[in-house]
Amino acid sequence: MGPAAGALAGGAEVSGDAIRPSRDLVLDAWRGLSVLLVIQSHAVEARFASGWAALQSELVHRLPASWAAFGTWLGGALTDIAEYAGQLGVQFFFVISGYIITTLLMVDYRRHGVSSLRDFYIRRAFRILPALWLFLVFVYVMTAMGYIATTPESFAQAFLFLCNTSLPKCSWSVGHLWSLAIEEQFYLAWPLLLAVFLYRHASGIALALMAAFLLAAQLSLLFAHGWLNNGLCFACVAAGACYATSEAFRVRVLLWARWPALGAAGVLLFARPAIPLYFHGQFRIFDLLTPALICFVMFGSFRYRARLEQRAGVRLLAKIGLVSYGLYLWQQPFLSRADSFLRPSILEFVPMFAVFALLSYFLVEKPLMRLGRTLSKTGRERATIEPDGITP
Repeated sequence: MGPAAGALAGGAEVSGDAIRPSRDLVLDAWRGLSVLLVIQSHAVEARFASGWAALQSELVHRLPASWAAFGTWLGGALTDIAEYAGQLGVQFFFVISGYIITTLLMVDYRRHGVSSLRDFYIRRAFRILPALWLFLVFVYVMTAMGYIATTPESFAQAFLFLCNTSLPKCSWSVGHLWSLAIEEQFYLAWPLLLAVFLYRHASGIALALMAAFLLAAQLSLLFAHGWLNNGLCFACVAAGACYATSEAFRVRVLLWARWPALGAAGVLLFARPAIPLYFHGQFRIFDLLTPALICFVMFGSFRYRARLEQRAGVRLLAKIGLVSYGLYLWQQPFLSRADSFLRPSILEFVPMFAVFALLSYFLVEKPLMRLGRTLSKTGRERATIEPDGITP
């Protein structure tokens, strides 16, 4: 990879074969922003929508009809915007995942002429599974004690990374693991594809996969169900892989990444719910453009890295990004609808999910990440590199 690749979120800047250990504050900040978008989406869905509806029902007889209608419209609009922002946050995570995982595999290949699947899967297992299992045990205990309701099928699907399939819908407390399932399915298949079809064809394979997934998204294939379109999600992961494997892609992004272009792309991404419908198929085109727009906005920000790293807001988001996996895991049961709690418990105190996330990071994730690196043959070479999107 050339200089256009910028720096890696897990902490390594790649230039040729050189790796310079460091945290990438900008990409960590994107992680932090993304997880905050997910959290606010669930908070609005679980708490704001029902509270707004209750307020509307109380005031409907006290306000003029026009005001009541406006209140109904405003509540619906805010809910739709929050839901879209949450989905966009997850799509940013998917692009980061594809980029970081692919970059590390490519660095391994260029250094050694082969990328060790054994080492890769060891590090992945120790990064993902301990924190996930701890979370699932907690949800199981809370369910067994009668505080929340979670079906046995949901536990099985969460454990097997199948919450994104057309099997029975996962219960709320583990339903968010659909996005982790997509990442893990990618982690399982992508290194094997590279090993079979040779790394020198990686950019062509990634581009072909992105095109195929986008086509599947438009045709509602690839076990799409309900609101979840797996095709678009996998296309975002493949877009990150494209950026990691294509020097031409990276160079063009950085050449075109001027503030006006970044601003226009950002508006298309973040203001999509506010853009009126002008023609049939407009939002299908938006879906087709989404992976490329995310790559352009996120990786294009590398052009202004030095300036952004001085911003207090970016540094704060980067700190949030460090614990984004724990925040992603633990926020869900604490942000359940108020009427879904069967008995009073700690789950009703929403800020506690951040405490659990911090404890998970310092007591479980960091120690076991170090153990995973120790057990992998190449762990010492990349002691500062922690690949991931949702899992930083």
